[in-house]
Amino acid sequence: MTVGSLGLTDQEENQIVTFLKTLNDGFTTPYPDIGTYTGACMTGGRASTQGNNTIIPSLAKRRTSQ
Repeated sequence: MTVGSLGLTDQEENQIVTFLKTLNDGFTTPYPDIGTYTGACMTGGRASTQGNNTIIPSLAKRRTSQ
């Protein structure tokens, strides 16, 4: 078996390399900014009311309201 002697011109070799660089296996670095705080703290209100717009009602509440 011959390895590395495909008889390609420099341009053809460069085109193959350019194409191969476009291939992607889909891997991404998980949490690339893990050491950087990117959010913001909530201000105002009471602890008992913060986030209530996103709380899912409990099953017990659903049963009593039906």
